[in-house]
Amino acid sequence: MNWQPVFDAILSLVALVITGLTIKYVVPWVKANTSYKERETFIGIVRDAVLAAEQTTAQKGKGADKFAFVVQYLEKMGMLVGEENDDPVRVQIEAAVKELNLLQSNAP
Repeated sequence: MNWQPVFDAILSLVALVITGLTIKYVVPWVKANTSYKERETFIGIVRDAVLAAEQTTAQKGKGADKFAFVVQYLEKMGMLVGEENDDPVRVQIEAAVKELNLLQSNAP
């Protein structure tokens, strides 16, 4: 039996849930605790880290290695990444990964 369609559906559902969590929890938390300039800087740093992880480890199936790279980079920048799935930094990482995946899937 081919499990790829099931896996793809589950992955899409997870991405949808992460996007929903980002909108419901992270966006209000970030807005309440930062200025516009700080938010833009924070989002830019996370995006840069995600792009660098993708560039240095472009192989499929290395998501855990890429995530570890991003966490290590962000911690060097002074951002702590919590263990909980609803941690604002962790959710922003997932949102940046989703954005990158969408960009890559739409690339010619």
